[in-house]
Formats: sequence, C-alpha cells, structure tokens
Amino acid sequence: MGEQPPRVTLVIPRSLYAFGLLALGLLGAALTRNKPHYGLRQVRVRSFQASRYLVTNGEFYEFVVAGGYQEPKYWTQEGWAWKQNRNTKWPTFWVADGPAGLHQYRLRTLFEVVDLPWSWPVAVNWYEAKAYCAWKTEQDNSPIPYRLLTEAEHHCLGGGNEPVNLNLTWGSQTPVNALLPNEAGFYDVFGNVWHWCEDDFNPLEGFRVHRLYDDFSTPCFDGEHKMILGGSFISSGDEATRWGRFHFRPHFFQHAGFRLVRSDDGDATCDAVLISSQSNGVKAYEGEKILAENLMLHYGSADEAMPYNFGPKDAVGFPQSIATLTLKTAEHLGIKTNRALDVGCSVGGSTFELARGFESVLGIDLSATFIEAAETLRSEGRLVYRRRDEGENTSQAEVCLPEDLDRSRVIFRRADACALPPELVGFDVVLAANLICRLPSPRAFLSRLCGARGLVRSGGLLVLATPFTWDERFTPRDAWLGGHDGKPSFATLQPELNRDFELLETQDMPFLIREHARKFQYVITLVSVWKRRDS
Repeated sequence: MGEQPPRVTLVIPRSLYAFGLLALGLLGAALTRNKPHYGLRQVRVRSFQASRYLVTNGEFYEFVVAGGYQEPKYWTQEGWAWKQNRNTKWPTFWVADGPAGLHQYRLRTLFEVVDLPWSWPVAVNWYEAKAYCAWKTEQDNSPIPYRLLTEAEHHCLGGGNEPVNLNLTWGSQTPVNALLPNEAGFYDVFGNVWHWCEDDFNPLEGFRVHRLYDDFSTPCFDGEHKMILGGSFISSGDEATRWGRFHFRPHFFQHAGFRLVRSDDGDATCDAVLISSQSNGVKAYEGEKILAENLMLHYGSADEAMPYNFGPKDAVGFPQSIATLTLKTAEHLGIKTNRALDVGCSVGGSTFELARGFESVLGIDLSATFIEAAETLRSEGRLVYRRRDEGENTSQAEVCLPEDLDRSRVIFRRADACALPPELVGFDVVLAANLICRLPSPRAFLSRLCGARGLVRSGGLLVLATPFTWDERFTPRDAWLGGHDGKPSFATLQPELNRDFELLETQDMPFLIREHARKFQYVITLVSVWKRRDS
C-alpha cells in the first residue's frame, strides 16, 4: 500500500466562528437579508485536531483485515444491527476477488470494476465511518477518541482557490494527495467525496421554508439524517458550493467518506448539533405506551376502548368508520376500487378495512413500531400486547382480525409522508387520516398528491381527516396551515388543493384514544372528501 499520509494535524480554530450566509462573507448582510430563509448560527469552535487527508481505501483495508466488521464493540447499536441485517463484511463498493478469507478486493466504480486504488478515499456509510473511528482509537491507544467532523469544524478547515475534484472534472475519485492542499494544509476539504459529519441534519437559526421551492429540508430535521458536506467528484450546482448543507440516512450510501478528528479537550461528544430523540416526531410515536394506545384505537371493541356506559361509545372504531366512508363514497361516485393508499396508516386498522372493497391496499407509516405491529397482524392475524391501566400497572390485550378478511390484499411499508418514493403514483383512492398536523412539512405531502406522477390519479378520490392539532414538536410554526394569526386551518388548506381537486363534502367525525383505564382523549376530526379533476 505504500507509505500512509500523516494522520493528525493540529488546527487552531477562530475564537468565534459564524456560519451561515452572512458569516461566510458572500456580500455580507445584504445577501443575508435577500435570503433570510437560509438562517445563521454563530458557533464558538473549540480547538481540535484533524487528519490532513481523507481516510483511504488502504487505511480502511487494515480495519477490514483486523476483523473490524466482526467486533460489535466498535459499532453503535444501530450500526451493528444494520451490519448484521446486511451481513456486511467489507465496504459496499468493494468487490471480493477470491475467497473472503484472503481479503482480496477490487472496486466497483460508475462504469467498471478496477483494482482497488489504495490511495483513493474510502466510500462508506456513517455507521462504518464511526466504527473505523472507534477501532483506530484503540489501535493508536489514543487517550482522546477519534470521531468525525462537525459542521462548524468543516468550515474551520478553510477553503482556498486550489483546484478541487467537483463537477465531474475527473469523472471519478482521485488519490487523496493528488491535488494541492489548501492554505491551511488540508486536502479535499471540498470535492472528491462528501464528508460524513457528527451532526444531525438541523435548521440554522432563522431558517424558513421558501414558498417558491420544494421543501426537501424540513422533513429531514428528524434526528434520523446525518449531515454530509463538501460535495463529491460528481457534485454540481448548489451541491458544489460551501453553502450546500445536505443529509443522508446513516445507513445510506453515497460518494461519501470521512477524515479523523479529535477534540483537544477530550470531549468525545464535541459540539455536534444533535436533535433530541425526545423532541422529533418519529420518536414521539415509538414505544410501548403509544403502540398500545394506537392498537386500542384501531382494534379495540366498544367495551374495551370505552368501558363506561356514560362515555362516548360512538367515537370508538374511527379507523373502520373513516375507511367505510371512503369505500361508500368511491362506490357512489363510480370510482374504481383497484388500488388504495393509506398514508399515515399507524397500526393498520383502516388499511385492513379498505381491503374489504379494494383489490390492493398499501399502508404507509413512518413509525417502524407501528409498521412492525401491522405486519404481524397481516402475517399472523393476531397480536398480543400490554395496555396501560394505571401508573405502571398493565394488563394483557389481544387483537384478532376477522376470519373473513383477505389479508393478502394488504401490504405495509415504512416511508416518510413528506418524501414518498417516486414509484407511488396513480392510486384510485388515497386516505390520509389525522396525518397532516403531525408532519414537519404538510405542503410537501400535499404537493405530492397531484401532478403527472401524483399519488391520486385523475378522477380519483382523496379523503383527508385532521383535527388541526398543530404542535411545534412535530411541525414548525411557519409550516402550519393556518392555526395562527387569526388564520383558520381549513381555509388555509383549501387553496392548496382547489386547483387540482374538487371539494365534495366535509363532516365532523369523533375518535377516542384510551390512555389508561380512567383517562381518554376525545377528539373531533374534520373529514374532507375531494375528487381530483381530470387532467
């Protein structure tokens, strides 16, 4: 492999480093005023050390040969689960060239498989990068753990006018020392491969969704996406600028690598911006308590969900009621009942009910816990769970699907309603019940309903239900559809749909959430039924 580049170089950061449009010097305050949606943050960056070069294939090879993929101690809990699930033993773009034990590899590039270039930066996901950092810390017996860059530290590495490997200038990755270093002595701060960062993707202070642009950012401020910075050899446009703030899930693959960093003060956690798992919308819907509440909402009988005769038993069975309304409306209008989509399906009560009239029903939810429960019901027809009675006391409850239900018509899939897969198009009916006021970007979902590749086909049916319970834990205030400054939510929602949909009817419908034996939420949701105009 030849001589390896020196590993760690001390960086002396500026005492006060501000990043955002103003601080990075592009026309100063005037540009920031013109683009207030970008945001600004000032960060005091503590001194740190960083490697001059990106970690190479040759260096990562040592981790592979040393058994790094077989040692859980180097991996985060989520990373190890990913590794086991994929049975991964080396980087994804490496191709084994002989028996696995020989550790002979080639590299799959865009157009061909080549001999593994030792001096090219390794392309791995975030989990693999973090595992290497832990292994290298042990190998070097470093008293301060190695880690990845933070966003602020990436900017501290400096820029310069040196040639960089962006915009397909070379058409592939290049050796980490092929180009000149910048004025601070670092190679490939921009270009070659993206840099994985410690930070969760997060909004700068003052960030606002611009009304003229599709919002690809807000749905990913969820603590589930890691920042990537600096661009790669194939990056162009805004991806090839120092202003580009992009993100990927930690298990996803990109032309992305990393360099080693450690804090001078020994703080392994550094100053990375992490979105609390307690404050983002995904985690708020995980856990046994919320699962039990939703299973009771979707499948509980009247006596289970509301055991008191004086209680509102008419609010029990909401998922079945909204699905029945959807089916009857489709039949009344003569709309085909071939394909239905249930967005925000939770644990699947409405999805199964739709299957009584539709040939195929796809249920989608962001919560892995909900989808796992729904899939268990689809495959086995029953599910046992613990419901809360009082305090920490629980009792056993069971869901049993009706024998006459054709479960083979139903498919469940985990997906983000604000960034649905592009292949989901042309459904006869789309149901979105109690969803939009729990989305980080309601307009991102609404914009996906129509257009040439819209969720709802021309002449198809859309059924929305929402109590408009806006909450900044789930939806930034600026993304609310009304609900502030005297703006009614439904009056704000209507213009978003009127161009492509005809409003057929609205009605109020109650539903009931059992928290424990003596506490219940009684909610009135507004149901609106829309028909997509013929294009």
